Amino acid sequence: MSEDTSGSGDAVLSAGGWNAHHDPGTDGRRSEFDPEDGSDAAIVAIVETIGSAVGRPPTEITPLHASVDSGALGALATSRGNASVSFAHEGCHVTVASDGRVVVVPDDD
Repeated sequence: MSEDTSGSGDAVLSAGGWNAHHDPGTDGRRSEFDPEDGSDAAIVAIVETIGSAVGRPPTEITPLHASVDSGALGALATSRGNASVSFAHEGCHVTVASDGRVVVVPDDD
């Protein structure tokens, strides 16, 4: 289990080297994963963070490939460059960076 280093003290999920935290001032969630753990670990972190933001288990959300090329997303998330991608999924704005950051903010509908 990872330690909450965000300073917020409001960890929502914690597993396998990444943490999902409530994003203060929004209904969003932030998490981190280790890019060295590979694209599967990145995809799991992304899906679990989306699930946390929408209040449903990851198994009950729409598969990522409905919104984005999940293979390309996994490759970007574990690349050594300074890259990020944003997309909409499950009524949320999702941003994933190659340094292991994931931010998921539900739309204001």
